[in-house]
Amino acid sequence: MHSQSYESSSMSESGEGDDEECGIGIRVTQEKGRFKVAAIAEDGPAAATGELLVGDVLIQIEGINVYGKRQQEVMDLMDGPCDTLVEIELERPSLPGKRRSVVIRRAPSTPLVAPTPNSPGPGADW
Repeated sequence: MHSQSYESSSMSESGEGDDEECGIGIRVTQEKGRFKVAAIAEDGPAAATGELLVGDVLIQIEGINVYGKRQQEVMDLMDGPCDTLVEIELERPSLPGKRRSVVIRRAPSTPLVAPTPNSPGPGADW
């Protein structure tokens, strides 16, 4: 099985403060056209919601279906100006067919930590 990992960027390539791009503090992997949460920054915006878990599948970002999209398109949807909101629709593999929308405020990047396998973590009571 082929998968790739992508991390939300936090700064524009120019590095200028005015052009700062922020993310939501997650890393995703792409497998067979689906994007899954692979890691969550411990002190990042996504973790602060308590709604995302490693393994959650991204269904839509800002109302746009991400299945089969190119990784750069998905990253562009997640990243944006700091202190702006992004809405993500997720599906938890342990609850097939049940989806949840989460609104996350973009912020500068936070170091990502390796996921803990089988850890219920926040949001486990979905």
